[in-house]
Amino acid sequence: MRAIRKYFFPLLLSLTIFLSTGISTYAMGDGNIDGGGGSFGTGSELNVWRNNQDGVRVTVVTTGGSVVATPIDLSNCNISSTVLNFGKVSKLQYTAGSSLSINASYTYSKPAVALPRIISGSMNKASIAAIKRYICSEYAAKFIASKTGIPFENLINGDYKLVIEPIAYFTHNGKNYAMTATEAALYNKLSGGALRRVLPSLTHQNLPLALFLEKSDLGYPAWTGSTSGKVSDDAIISSLGIGIVSYKDVPSEELEAPDYTYRVDTDVISSIMLTSATEVNPKNPAKATFYINGGTYTVSNIVMPSGETERSSIRGNSRTTVWTLRFCC
Repeated sequence: MRAIRKYFFPLLLSLTIFLSTGISTYAMGDGNIDGGGGSFGTGSELNVWRNNQDGVRVTVVTTGGSVVATPIDLSNCNISSTVLNFGKVSKLQYTAGSSLSINASYTYSKPAVALPRIISGSMNKASIAAIKRYICSEYAAKFIASKTGIPFENLINGDYKLVIEPIAYFTHNGKNYAMTATEAALYNKLSGGALRRVLPSLTHQNLPLALFLEKSDLGYPAWTGSTSGKVSDDAIISSLGIGIVSYKDVPSEELEAPDYTYRVDTDVISSIMLTSATEVNPKNPAKATFYINGGTYTVSNIVMPSGETERSSIRGNSRTTVWTLRFCC
């Protein structure tokens, strides 16, 4: 009888852990962001905004509202470096007394993962849910960290917030401009209402109503007015054209667990302990997604009291020589 020889190969199991609650998959931050808008009228070639010509200005501030890095502008569009603008100034800085100063040199960044639509147009509407998913995501946090020079781990440790402002790229009196909602309102006041006369649906409706706060933060109130229709310069300057992302109580982006070695064709039950700083209740449960060699396995309806732990596990068979397992939110 021929001898039968069995060969056992080591199985490397590497585990990477992510945890987030109350946010869509891959989300890192808590978005204090809402939005609205309305219908557009018709314009002329001298005064016109074309659909999708939008972006956001992102300012990293302390939890007390101090600006810690030069604001950055993000857009999917191909924007001329000579578009007229007012520099990289945030709403907080204008509130503190900064004035408009025209600039003919413009810089911005185009993310590899495209931004969602920010400003609603006549035919295509912006989705506040899509904006939140993007702005609060791990990808956005890492991208912003790289552009501002703030280490990612520091950005999300609870000491900082992101102030998000919608930007419109448009033509006014035949010249091309880039403006946030606050800048448009300030410019309109200084020009005696020039913008509102020719571009009211953009500068005094869909741009300022693209983003506003659900709850008061950093000295700005929650917007309780209409989410459609024209708004005043003073309302824009005091309350509109702003969203805020907070990272307080968000767990670290990545925790490394020890590696384990198993034999081939072994049933493996992988178990991890989850901890949340805030309550995770049945109305807003968490979920654990395990990524195993390209496959996705999700454990749903995870609940736990504040500060407590909950075990999440998944069972599989080590039929390959390397099994990489990752846990996400």
